[in-house]
Amino acid sequence: MTPPAPAQPLISYPALQRALSPQRLDAYALPGDPDETARVARYAWNLALVNALAPTLHVLEVAFRNEIDRAASRITAGRVLRHGGVASWLDAVPSMLMEHERRKVASAKAQLRARGHPHTEGHLIAKLDFGFWVALCRDSYADTRGDGPRLWPRAPAS
Repeated sequence: MTPPAPAQPLISYPALQRALSPQRLDAYALPGDPDETARVARYAWNLALVNALAPTLHVLEVAFRNEIDRAASRITAGRVLRHGGVASWLDAVPSMLMEHERRKVASAKAQLRARGHPHTEGHLIAKLDFGFWVALCRDSYADTRGDGPRLWPRAPAS
């Protein structure tokens, strides 16, 4: 009985390089690599790691945005707010947001409208990307700011 012939790769390296770009695959190369197989293996390993981390990062992102929203809701609860369509501090008129974040809220509301989703606080919160919520943690939203809307109170002195 003769041994089976070696399996042929599903895709050639030139085809993979054309699909992903030489620069992307070269980022996974090391000086001692005997051939391109090592960089492809590192690229595949990176994909596997990203896939393994994705659920955890997703939960972290959702928990982070929900906690930021809860904190902001508590802080703004005593303020008399008018709303621009969504009953939320996110859509307050006048806004407590800087221009860039106001545009993101407007874009999220337009996407909800275009897709026929209800204009609820929960839908708006879910539509805003992670960068939006991270931006709310910047100094521009601190109570120590002299001008414009202030969202976060000063931390107590220690």
